[in-house]
Amino acid sequence: MKRSVEVLLSGAPGTWLDTFCMRITLKRWRRKFGRMPEGDFAVAFRSRRYVSKHHPNHFQGRVMKAYQERLERFATRHGIDLEQA
Repeated sequence: MKRSVEVLLSGAPGTWLDTFCMRITLKRWRRKFGRMPEGDFAVAFRSRRYVSKHHPNHFQGRVMKAYQERLERFATRHGIDLEQA
């Protein structure tokens, strides 16, 4: 049975189903998390053929913000101009 389903979905029907499911997923995420700015949404939610990620708390943004703050503190502490480096 498993092999039969794999063969059935290996061509155009599988591609169509994959695309259909990705669109449904993105629409649901946009409805549920529409208040999030578009740039943040693009980073926190992704649904493509090669990746599907769902980070509603935008953890990546928090990590990048903390990294930037630490980098600025380091530059200030050591007198480094990061714009020229």
